[in-house]
Amino acid sequence: MPNESWKADSEKEVFPFLIKGSPMLARTPRRLPMRIALAGMLAALITAGSASASTYTITLDGTPLVVATTAANEVATVSFSGTAGQRVSIRITQVQMGTPTVTVKNPDNSVLKTAGPFSVTGGFIAPLTLPATGTYKIVVDPPGTSKGTARLEAWDVPADVSGTIATDGTLVTQSYAAPGQNGKMTFSGTAGQRISLLADGGSSTAKNISVNLKAPSGAVVIAPTVTGFAGMFFGPVALPETGTYTLTSNPPSTTTGTAEFQLWVLPADLSGTIAVDGGNKLVTIGTPGQNAGYTFTGTLNQKLTVAVSPVALTGNPSTIVRIRKPDNSILKTVTLSNSGGLLEPMTLPAAGTYTIQVDPQKQAVGDVTLNAFTSPADVSGALTSGTLQTATFTAAGQNATYTIAGTAGKYLSVNFGNDTVPTTKVSVLKPDGTVLIAATTFNTAGKFLDAVTLPVTGTYKIVVDPQSVSTGSMDITANVFPPVATFSAAVGTPIVVTTLPGQNASVTFTPAAGVTKVSTTFTSTTMGSTGTSGVTASLKQAATVVKSPFGFGNNGSFVDATTVTPGSVYTLTIDPSGANSGSTTVTFYDVTTDATYSGLALNGTSPSAISNTKPGQNIKVTFTGTIAHPLFVLVNNNTLADPFSFGSTVKLTAPGQTAQLLPQSTLYGGRTWWELAATLPATGTYTLTIDPASDRVGSMDFNLYDPPADSATTQAVTVGGGLTTAPATTIPGQNTQYTFTTTSATPITINFDASNLHPAWISVIKVGTPNTVVKAALASPYTQGTDIAFTPAAGTNSYIIKVDPQFEYFGTWAITLT
Repeated sequence: MPNESWKADSEKEVFPFLIKGSPMLARTPRRLPMRIALAGMLAALITAGSASASTYTITLDGTPLVVATTAANEVATVSFSGTAGQRVSIRITQVQMGTPTVTVKNPDNSVLKTAGPFSVTGGFIAPLTLPATGTYKIVVDPPGTSKGTARLEAWDVPADVSGTIATDGTLVTQSYAAPGQNGKMTFSGTAGQRISLLADGGSSTAKNISVNLKAPSGAVVIAPTVTGFAGMFFGPVALPETGTYTLTSNPPSTTTGTAEFQLWVLPADLSGTIAVDGGNKLVTIGTPGQNAGYTFTGTLNQKLTVAVSPVALTGNPSTIVRIRKPDNSILKTVTLSNSGGLLEPMTLPAAGTYTIQVDPQKQAVGDVTLNAFTSPADVSGALTSGTLQTATFTAAGQNATYTIAGTAGKYLSVNFGNDTVPTTKVSVLKPDGTVLIAATTFNTAGKFLDAVTLPVTGTYKIVVDPQSVSTGSMDITANVFPPVATFSAAVGTPIVVTTLPGQNASVTFTPAAGVTKVSTTFTSTTMGSTGTSGVTASLKQAATVVKSPFGFGNNGSFVDATTVTPGSVYTLTIDPSGANSGSTTVTFYDVTTDATYSGLALNGTSPSAISNTKPGQNIKVTFTGTIAHPLFVLVNNNTLADPFSFGSTVKLTAPGQTAQLLPQSTLYGGRTWWELAATLPATGTYTLTIDPASDRVGSMDFNLYDPPADSATTQAVTVGGGLTTAPATTIPGQNTQYTFTTTSATPITINFDASNLHPAWISVIKVGTPNTVVKAALASPYTQGTDIAFTPAAGTNSYIIKVDPQFEYFGTWAITLT
């Protein structure tokens, strides 16, 4: 038969029955024409059915390579050069082509490794040992008609790190240079020896490695264990054989970096005896994994406390201390940090030998101080409501139990002050021993147990339990009281309201006939936390909220006039926060009627002294005004406001109107003024309502002026005509104005001479319909020698220069236009 070596490898893969020696071929008639026809059909099938491919080359240094397929059934082929015995690891990530498989082919096209399918997160192919030198292919094959991209990385993996590790705790660092590289260390051990191991700790950068330990025979001593981000401590571990042990480290998938290891052969655990009431015993742990156990002889029902203080461990500041009974079962256990701690007083259940075990955690070494002593008697006593009792704790483990009589339906609050005990737990028990207030922890800042309702009448217990080895003292004050301190007040009569810690107060009052407005003051207050906070109050009429909750402190508070209904009962609730208690003086004032002053003259010649008599009382001033006239108000000696803040407000209403005529203004303390921004709209009786600041009671000297129209002091002035003086202003609020005409757009300078007049506001107005302000009231009052420049509009135009003296000032102005 002719030689068939001419067939392509691809033909052999697609049509295995054509391979020489195939049973199928053996059954085919051996005729050359048929062979030629079959070869032609094979070539046609290969041409029609083979998938296209994209080709790439990758380096073995971890440089990422993104491969792509763009058509159905297309594969991506990635080549690299390899050497026999070389180890190569591969990672595929960012998969966006379905769930492809990855096949690594040898130079002769045989399969070295197939892995997958891989999802979008990809995966890792552990190191492959290359069997020959040549060109290798990584074939990425998406499923079905999937197409897209994926990222490949490949590494030349060095031989695994190897070496020995000492058993005296010497630090060994392993470095993993490429993903897939592992580590191995050996040491000599003896059957019965105990070891401890710290793996992947300290400054390791290759986290979460897997560690295992095998005996010389291959038996597993430490099963593969992931060390975690912080590393892991193993031990004590007993070695089963004598010989060479192997410690293997396996970083996860693509992890590189360093890992640190320390190994110790453990000496025997520390042991001995400890004397009860014999003082401190120092225990020194010298090797990580080493424990200690000390025995003492106990008697039935003996009350014992064990203090552990201080703890001075390095490596890991955590220690478990256990008390074991004579039968080796655990009586009590506690986990402690370097601050130490206490195994609270315990009653020994039997006579015999007890053991105190010290078990430092992980790689901890250092000193632990033990002290076993007979528990001191607890502090006890009876408390009287409202009376301070000082509890003193002289020994670690000493507690206190105080009793207090309570009545069902009343409240109980407990306050702790002047505390020198670092940490304390406090609980309150009902007469039947069940919990009324669960144990709560506090420090030397003290603690307040807010009021709770007592469910039954009987004797309650307040249990104080200093934590750890704490000693010291604290003041304890318990109060049993009605839920609310109730008071009844009369409008106009002060009442002193007092509360206990945790107690609220309720003040009721009923407005008499004719009382429709009430203001409220809180003075001489001592129940606040600060000057401005610590107390909350609200006012209700039955279930209706009249005044929403508001806060105040020891500076007191003021509630302005509140509308009330005569004959209805109102309730003021006062709620000091937390442990706050003390007193406040509450006064309700009838401010139904304003302080009224009628018919004030507008000539300002004789100031009217106006005043109020109660906090929250307003003042009403009436006067007769004339339509189109201005209004100017001058106030002196005002004690109803502060000079620069907390001013009294003033409102104006027109004849026969109740709505406010103009937005309210403010009158500050001392001397101030108020000028109406427009003229009066009608002739008749106007009302000025003055609302004093806060709770102010006082007076002011009130002057009203009806200034003449500006036209009364109008003076013509000429550009370049020299100094011109206008007619003098004669009363506060009166203005002066000048008129001039110009035919040029040449800039003009206005110079003011205010020798006989105090500051004023200046504006320049272009005459027209309407008049137009071309230079607004200037930003600050102008005085002697001030120049103002402006440019007139082109053409012939007339202008008005208005001078508005400030406050109550009047006199003469002179100007020059140049």
